Amino acid sequence: MTKHSGSLLVEVLISITIFIIGLMALIGAITYSVGSIMKSRENISGDMEITNKTERDAMRLTISPDNATSLSGTPKGNVTAKLVPPPLSGDKDDTDRIEIPLKCGLYLYEYESGKRRGTAFYLLQREKKNP
Repeated sequence: MTKHSGSLLVEVLISITIFIIGLMALIGAITYSVGSIMKSRENISGDMEITNKTERDAMRLTISPDNATSLSGTPKGNVTAKLVPPPLSGDKDDTDRIEIPLKCGLYLYEYESGKRRGTAFYLLQREKKNP
């Protein structure tokens, strides 16, 4: 008999233990990646939902700005801006340009998912002129 009897059993047990540890690490990595993929899918679908709402309301405003009364965004107040046409080519005197005041309602479209702030859009709706 040799002095190393039974060492083969110990080597096999150690290799099985190392294999099981590697297999458990692989299962953990796959589980984590599947969870990340599912979370990413939820975030993307929420972002797409907000994008679709914004585009639908923008099209509604583009086609008929006076009839788009029910926007699905959150009202965030009013914005006042001045529209100034660019100078004509070769026109160095810009004193005759007229500033056009523009009053708009500001609407926020956003999607928040847990700790991550998702997509956010702002949409302007022109205030209706008084008759």
